Amino acid sequence: MPSITVKTTQKSHSSLGASGAARWWACPGSVALEAAVGESYESAAAQEGTAAHALAESLLKYGWGEPTNQPGNTVEGVLVTEDMVEAVSVFTNYCQDLMTVSNRFGIEEQFDLAALHPPVPMFGTADFWSWHEGSGMLEIVDLKYGMGVVVEVGDNKQLLYYALGAVLKTQTFPDVVKVTIIQPRAGHVDGQIRSFEITIWELLAFADELLDHARATQVPDAPRVPGTWCRWCKASGQCPEQHAAAMAVAQIDFETAVDLPPDPETLPEP
Repeated sequence: MPSITVKTTQKSHSSLGASGAARWWACPGSVALEAAVGESYESAAAQEGTAAHALAESLLKYGWGEPTNQPGNTVEGVLVTEDMVEAVSVFTNYCQDLMTVSNRFGIEEQFDLAALHPPVPMFGTADFWSWHEGSGMLEIVDLKYGMGVVVEVGDNKQLLYYALGAVLKTQTFPDVVKVTIIQPRAGHVDGQIRSFEITIWELLAFADELLDHARATQVPDAPRVPGTWCRWCKASGQCPEQHAAAMAVAQIDFETAVDLPPDPETLPEP
């Protein structure tokens, strides 16, 4: 029988957690700004995502035996619909297949990077992981319930962060590290299930880069760099650099759309 690990405590959050790694990697100053802003409002979409993950966790642990797993009931205060069950089942079916062949696996397990001596506590909770000794493969599987933004799996920092934590916690030395995103509700040319593989040596190189970027967030007045990652920042809308970047884009759009009169100094003399 495989060894099973499940979550037993309430999740906590790190300022340099895995879920925000792509953001603070690109914008080190966002960490201090988020801390100054404090907690932010959770959107309806985010609440649905939390509920979908809770449903997935319950299904993997208990199957359909739990009443709250049935459509028409609620989980995390959100109604369980047929559509939610259908989407979440894509994830749970994939994980259950891994559970039948894995030597070890974990469901909603928190990993931390304390062994690497990070500048502040660094940890995050992986949706699912498995270790298959025969093939030497460690796999991280992540459910993305959102449908508005397609998430790419290649070089996904959140999942590589989880993989690094899994290697440290399990004390395994995999031949192959595989990270898989399952996003049932967003269209992608590569389908709902997308995977990316690297070697353990590439993962260790990623660890060095990750720690370098983590240390950069702790520098006083760390730079804030606007970009696509702003959508996931709690301080979005309150960041001066983001505002300046938006104004610059708006100015370019305005000048492109409007036929401005020529500068008087460039006009020929009468």
